Amino acid sequence: MTLPVPTAIPSALHAGSTVTWTRTVASDYSNDSGYDLRYDLVNAEGQIQIASTTQSGVTFTFAITQAVSQTWASGVYGWHLWAVKSGEQHLVDAGTLEIRPDVGAASSGLDTRSHVKKTLDALETLIQGRALTDADSYSIAGRSLSKMSIESLLSWRDKYKAFYRQELDAEKVARGLDGSNVIRVRFSGR
Repeated sequence: MTLPVPTAIPSALHAGSTVTWTRTVASDYSNDSGYDLRYDLVNAEGQIQIASTTQSGVTFTFAITQAVSQTWASGVYGWHLWAVKSGEQHLVDAGTLEIRPDVGAASSGLDTRSHVKKTLDALETLIQGRALTDADSYSIAGRSLSKMSIESLLSWRDKYKAFYRQELDAEKVARGLDGSNVIRVRFSGR
């Protein structure tokens, strides 16, 4: 069974996997006009450039091999899609992409949780720990330390719970399932 090729850069992928997608652009940036497309992925760890592998008119295909993607550092990258030709570079689109760890080559201690899930878990651990202590701040030998108030921790936890629900919904939709934000309406004729 052959799966259809996605028509946009994925929102997430695993390092060490083979990934292919196509991108269609306005006729101003067609291959017939001498343009090629290039993605620049950037985060604090560095930059990754992805050039199209095949072009046909306004449709460009990007194919990443396992050998190439397994060298990529995991993290969230900002991407910019450029239409380029000699002496010209035009921004076509921008977004974000999460590169997840290569689970096939990873050791058993690999943490595959997203940043949002890790932060939510850390906040919940802090809240549980705060239930056992009662000091918001203290001072020893002229040095002081202040902790976040329990109200602030609860507020941040609620925000990250909402972010995490959005992540789970996005994963469901990507797998072809209904997200929790789907509202079904049925009209009946009388």
